[in-house]
Amino acid sequence: SSIQMADTITATYHYTAGGEEREISKEYSIAQYLKNFETVAGDYDETTANLAHALADLGHYAQPHLAKANGWAIGADYAEMFGHTAYTADMIAEASKAAAAYAVKAKLPAGGEVSGVSMSLDLVTSTDVCLYVSLKDGAGVKSAALADGTALQSEKLDDGRWLVTVPGIMSNRLNETYDVQLLTTGGASAQVQVSALSYAQAIFASDKYAKDMDAQFLATALWRYWKAADAFMKVHAS
Repeated sequence: SSIQMADTITATYHYTAGGEEREISKEYSIAQYLKNFETVAGDYDETTANLAHALADLGHYAQPHLAKANGWAIGADYAEMFGHTAYTADMIAEASKAAAAYAVKAKLPAGGEVSGVSMSLDLVTSTDVCLYVSLKDGAGVKSAALADGTALQSEKLDDGRWLVTVPGIMSNRLNETYDVQLLTTGGASAQVQVSALSYAQAIFASDKYAKDMDAQFLATALWRYWKAADAFMKVHAS
């Protein structure tokens, strides 16, 4: 995940040889991989180098914002991730302008059974779009699915809202709009159009984060990471 890019991971392979159980272990981290990449970056094309740099930036700029939101200490709870690019005001403005197209769009039913929908992006365990659905007392989410019929997980939270998750967004699909169909236990339906980049848009559009540079940097890093992944896939996808 973005918060763990500098953490050392031990991968262990178990196998049998000559009737004996054996194992091979190796330690690695995304940060070390990216540092190794820099020594041979000249052997790769521009889209590959840009993607590696954008990945490093996402890990670097995600850490302060997520640490502040969750009470973590970078360097203690998680190893500190290096960054590649120092973001300028022009870079932030470019990302903010581009992200404006990805605002969440919701069609809520009359009658108030669904009173509101907000979103966030899980950058801690995986890149999941998280929709928080507010319902009137006694109502629940009966089903949630994408327009193509793919079922989505939903669960009631302790604060009374319902969480609907669009899981595992690939880096080159952070801009992809998901049409989420909700059906309540009372028979009301709602439609929400959202993408992972809606998270960046929400940060840029929020007065709360207008002067929070950690949040502004994260939103910028997210958009630049998608842009780099999209360019990479256009060149290298078969």
